[in-house]
Amino acid sequence: MRFLWIACFCLFSTFIFSQNSDSLSVSGNNTKADSIKVPKVKNDISDIINYNSIDSIWFDIAKQEVELFGKAHVDYDNIIVDAPKIRINLKNSTMEALSKTDSNGKVLEWAVLQQGDDKSQAKTVIFNYKTNRGYIEDVYTQEGEGYLHTKEAYLDEHKNMYLQHGAYTTCNLAEPHYHFGLAKAKVIPDDKIVGKFIQLYIDSIPTPLGLPFGIFPSQKKSFNQLVFFSALGELDGKILM
Repeated sequence: MRFLWIACFCLFSTFIFSQNSDSLSVSGNNTKADSIKVPKVKNDISDIINYNSIDSIWFDIAKQEVELFGKAHVDYDNIIVDAPKIRINLKNSTMEALSKTDSNGKVLEWAVLQQGDDKSQAKTVIFNYKTNRGYIEDVYTQEGEGYLHTKEAYLDEHKNMYLQHGAYTTCNLAEPHYHFGLAKAKVIPDDKIVGKFIQLYIDSIPTPLGLPFGIFPSQKKSFNQLVFFSALGELDGKILM
C-alpha cells in the first residue's frame, strides 16, 4: 500500500511538471525574442563627485552629509572647490566651503571656487552643483585685467555674478591705490562689469567723482577702458587707465 501511494504521488508530480513545461514552451514560442527588453540602469557620469582631504572625512548617513577637514578638495564636472573645510549635502546637491581664520577674523587660508577658467577666492562659498547657482561671501576675483572685491555676491547658472557694495580696480596690491566703489553690479565673465552708483576712491578716500552707471570691459588681454553713462544712457565720456 505504501508503495502504491508513492507511485501515485510520482505520477501526479510528473503530470503537473509536464503541464507547466508545456505552458512555458508555448508562451516562449509565441513571444518574439526582440520584444523582450531589460530596462537599463541610468549611469550618469556627471553624478560622480570626487573628494578628498588630508585630515579627516566624516559621514552622516541620516543627514546624507559628508564633511572634509584639512585642505579639502571637491571635483565635480567642471567645478573645483578647495578649502580648509567643505561640507557636502548629497540630498540637496549643495556644498559649503569655509575659509580658515585666526582669533581676530583675519583669513589665513581662503576657500577657492573654480568654474572652468574662472577662479574666485572667498571667505565662504555655498554652491549647488546641480543648478550651478551659489552664494559667495567676502569674495576676491580677477576679471580681465582688473580685480574685483565684494562682501557678498550671488552666482547664476550662467556663471554671472550679482554683487552689492563691491570695489573694482586694476591695481593688484592688497591695499590698492585707487578703486571704484560699486553699489550694485553684474559681472559677465570674460565680457564686462556693469556697475550702478559708482564712486572713485583714492587711497580709500572717496572723491567727488560719482556716476550713476558705468561699464568696465573685462575681456582677457583687453584695453583697460571704463565707459561711463548718464542715467538716461547717453555717453558722457571715457577714462583711459
